[in-house]
Amino acid sequence: MTGSEKKILNRPELKQHIECLSEDFHKGHLTLYLGAGVSRGSGLPNWNTLIATLYYVAVDADWYPKWKAYPNYLYALGEWLLSRSGESPEVATGKVASYFGSRTGFENKFKEALYLPWKNEFGNDLSLPSKESLRAGNGLLDAVAKLCEATKDAAGLHAVVTTNYDSLLEISLKGGCADQKFKPIWKTADMLTESQKGIFHVHGYLPPIGKGSPFDEIMLTEAQYHGAANDPYSWSNLTLIQCFSTSSGLMVGMSMADRNLRRLLHALQRTPLRKRQYVFLKEPDVPIMTPCDRDHVAKQAQEYLESFQGSGIKHHHNLQEDMEYILNELVRQEKSMAMSAMDEMGVTPLWVNDYSEIPVILNAIRA
Repeated sequence: MTGSEKKILNRPELKQHIECLSEDFHKGHLTLYLGAGVSRGSGLPNWNTLIATLYYVAVDADWYPKWKAYPNYLYALGEWLLSRSGESPEVATGKVASYFGSRTGFENKFKEALYLPWKNEFGNDLSLPSKESLRAGNGLLDAVAKLCEATKDAAGLHAVVTTNYDSLLEISLKGGCADQKFKPIWKTADMLTESQKGIFHVHGYLPPIGKGSPFDEIMLTEAQYHGAANDPYSWSNLTLIQCFSTSSGLMVGMSMADRNLRRLLHALQRTPLRKRQYVFLKEPDVPIMTPCDRDHVAKQAQEYLESFQGSGIKHHHNLQEDMEYILNELVRQEKSMAMSAMDEMGVTPLWVNDYSEIPVILNAIRA
């Protein structure tokens, strides 16, 4: 272990929680919850980028074949377009799904958008990464896979729950003992043997090769999210409730923005079934104001002047320092409010200065 790794693990605000999580892991009482941050390290899109890219793969235009080999531009343009539109990704997805009409067509296009970075240079066939290259290029995925590999019958992970549609974790375990131990589950008909653990794809499962979730079992559109929220007996809700209520949990690569997830955590916090959950969160950064930013604020303040009787315009030389002080206080308050909001759901934040610290902590939990 390097000196920098020891420094991370010896932080007072982390050390006690790491010890509790390690104890839960070795007793077989720990569930991992994986979000888009785990897949992003392998070049796959996060949810917003994925939905935005569907705008481009949806169209049947003569320019598209020429640009299939340049997914970086399609991702960047898709993100920009969605940010300019101001609508939620769920609404955008509903529009694209309605446009397709054909369920088979939508599934194929969705898979194409999901694995666009794995297209070969001519944009035709998939070029699947090897297990070794996948884990070497994504330290977070590698640390998660090692937790799976260290799992035995009575010790290790209780389960893995993922909101990702991809099969990165399954590929990273392929060929080893954990490949037999962990089975992807994405529908009610799937069953586990006594010796197996589940990788539960609660939003649907679309591996690059082979069959996955049908259209109506992929949670994408606003209507599907509302349906899941209003159906207490939906498979995804029952899976989450079962895992939340039978084991402690650690959320990795998740932003905690999923409304249904937050709703379930709030509900369970009011019952005897509650178990302590943890989530990795990055320490909030204080934004750096450029001269353009300061000019923009000054201009906005001038425009707001007419709306505030008795207000004025500050001209003294300490204006920049004053604004930076206010920003620092706002960021500090943001962290305090986030901790209060997490506590109401029974979730303990594990604050990291950089996402690269998360694999270090996961390896320590395993050790």
